[in-house]
Amino acid sequence: MIAARKSTLTALALVLAASVVCGCGGSRSDIAEVSGTVTLDGEPLPNAQVQFIPKGGTGSSSFGKTDSSGNYSMMFSRSVPGASLGESSIRISTADVNVQDGEEVVVKERVPPKYNSKSELVENVQLGSNTFNFTLVSGVEEITQPELTE
Repeated sequence: MIAARKSTLTALALVLAASVVCGCGGSRSDIAEVSGTVTLDGEPLPNAQVQFIPKGGTGSSSFGKTDSSGNYSMMFSRSVPGASLGESSIRISTADVNVQDGEEVVVKERVPPKYNSKSELVENVQLGSNTFNFTLVSGVEEITQPELTE
């Protein structure tokens, strides 16, 4: 009887310890839910990677991917949804390399640099549920006017 009780208490302690280590059942106070929609030129942008990069060197980056309707949800880790609290730079990209039938297929970037490699996007993640919709516009090539000669 004592051995069975000791075994049960040991098993309970192990389950409790495992839940503390993996974060199961608990919530983190330094991250919050983030989701939204990404459009490019008024159309949903499917298969785009969305990255939230905390400013100021605190927190970790979070990642998401848009679905066929342009909707995304950020993931802090594989099993923890959300993004770090505070101001983050946002990068959105469609560039990718896929393997199809054993061959690499390069997916070209459709998003202008001002939304990814030279991102101008910034959002402030706050406690609770955050919705950030990104309305991207393709760049129009600059048209140069011919110089007038007298």
